[in-house]
Amino acid sequence: MKTESPVQTESPVQSDSPPPVVSKELVGTVVVLKGQPQRRKGGITIVGEGFEVWLVNEELLSDEVFGDDATGPFMSFSGTLDEDQGLPVFIPDDSDLAVQGIPVPAGTDLEKASHRFLLRDATVVDPAE
Repeated sequence: MKTESPVQTESPVQSDSPPPVVSKELVGTVVVLKGQPQRRKGGITIVGEGFEVWLVNEELLSDEVFGDDATGPFMSFSGTLDEDQGLPVFIPDDSDLAVQGIPVPAGTDLEKASHRFLLRDATVVDPAE
């Protein structure tokens, strides 16, 4: 008696990595981000695994959160994800003119380099974690 082996069908490729927490597709939606707030020259960012988002309502975090450090503890934030071209980037030249902003190498796409994600209307979800 001859037995047939089961037919193998190809399954779609599945990735073990989770979908991105921050992406252009999520702009306009409410997201929950877990990361460390960091004081920067241009404001406060939330830095997590694979993302960096600028906090729009900086008054949400008091100086007590940071203490004497530029980096606060891991926290979760909820808010509406947004984006803009707000980073002040420039390609330095040999002129003596003083330029404020973030210098980037010659040949850099300034529009792409100035892109940043923002978290609007943010709230702290779990300050104890």
